[in-house]
Amino acid sequence: MIKDYGTNYKKIIEDLDNQQEVSINEKQYKELLNVVYEVDYFENNIVTALPNEVDDQLEREYLIRTLINSMNCFTDEKNSRRLVFSNLYSNKLCKCISLVAVFIRDDKFYIDIFIRSQNFIKNFKFDCETMALLMRVGIISNLKPGKITVLCVNLHKEIVNG
Repeated sequence: MIKDYGTNYKKIIEDLDNQQEVSINEKQYKELLNVVYEVDYFENNIVTALPNEVDDQLEREYLIRTLINSMNCFTDEKNSRRLVFSNLYSNKLCKCISLVAVFIRDDKFYIDIFIRSQNFIKNFKFDCETMALLMRVGIISNLKPGKITVLCVNLHKEIVNG
């Protein structure tokens, strides 16, 4: 079952806190499976989240560059659903943001993101800012912002005792 939170981030953390702990690789986590949420997009947003790893920043830049270099697929169609790309950034980390799908309807730019695994405490804000930066690519291309919708298979936070 997929749970849709919209933009209610407080409800996500509340539901995470109410989950039973699960042990993965000798660490304790609380997790939600198959979560859908929307990323708030504000045209004047300021990027404030710092990446946990240098590779996170480089991966963000890779995703933005890939989208910029692919925008020409929209030049011959007002409405399109053709742009889908996998995250092929070569890094030592597992590519948690796995797939980006972009479409245009009524001059609005929509982004759907598939995330394999996401750490709510360490990466959620950084990932949401990355998605907002992807939305800016559409706006720079003279499109209005649509929705940024995320399907996350495993949204989790580590439980640190002591």
